[in-house]
Amino acid sequence: MEVYRYSYCLNNPLKYTDPTGQLFTNFLDKEGNLIQHIDDGSNAVFQLTGKNKTDEYFKFAGYDEKQGGSNIINLASAIQGAQSYTLNNYTSLINDKGVCTETYCNYGTMNIAKTYQSAVNAAGMTTNISDINGSATTIGSNLSKSEVVKSLATLSDAKKAAKEGGLVIGYWTGHVFTLNKEGMINNVGAPRATNNVFDPKHTEKNNQKFYMLILNPK
Repeated sequence: MEVYRYSYCLNNPLKYTDPTGQLFTNFLDKEGNLIQHIDDGSNAVFQLTGKNKTDEYFKFAGYDEKQGGSNIINLASAIQGAQSYTLNNYTSLINDKGVCTETYCNYGTMNIAKTYQSAVNAAGMTTNISDINGSATTIGSNLSKSEVVKSLATLSDAKKAAKEGGLVIGYWTGHVFTLNKEGMINNVGAPRATNNVFDPKHTEKNNQKFYMLILNPK
């Protein structure tokens, strides 16, 4: 479907590109220490902000021209940087009986969405993430009637959109998640598979739904 071809860069893949196929620019912690870096041709820097998991995200902090790249925003890198951080830092709390007592799938998804919005704004565009707030159930309900996301009819459509750099959010009853660039679930908050990442085709029985955030010019 042509609508997804370059959805992450408003049909301008030359300006907002991923020249190496790698996934991160510079991601800093709250004190300014480097968390992740892969040279993707961008000088962009994102720094973690927020007091705790309820409001954390990576905010665009400018360009570091010492990296020797270009002053461009790589939206796919912004998504993946936030996904990697939340995947490793927003894991579930499990008691000594092996029972999951608290999950952070909603907070992790909110972190990723806020990071994405910061990158989108820095790239001269806008996206509305107001529906991505609250519990997983609330987010799922919001997305089902939202006018700021595009509903993706099939799993194939969702994977395609994610692989092309769109922010794809998935939901099934009580759980919200995002798809990574490989079209796999970045399953923040629920230890359901090795490395907490798995193929969404294995969860189709859960009546999962997928949505992609819409980008608009400023």
